[in-house]
Amino acid sequence: MCLTEETTGRELAVGHFAKTYHRRSGAPGGLNPFLAENFEHIDVRKLLEPVR
Repeated sequence: MCLTEETTGRELAVGHFAKTYHRRSGAPGGLNPFLAENFEHIDVRKLLEPVR
């Protein structure tokens, strides 16, 4: 398997990770580290914090 932008067949694509992150977090594209241009500035640990 390899990681690619687009997928054909059994290859992993960035979109797979982006979709899974969105399903688990509900974060919009701008806060999805697999889609955002400034992904280094997104604190994904905040997903682990309890909702208040």
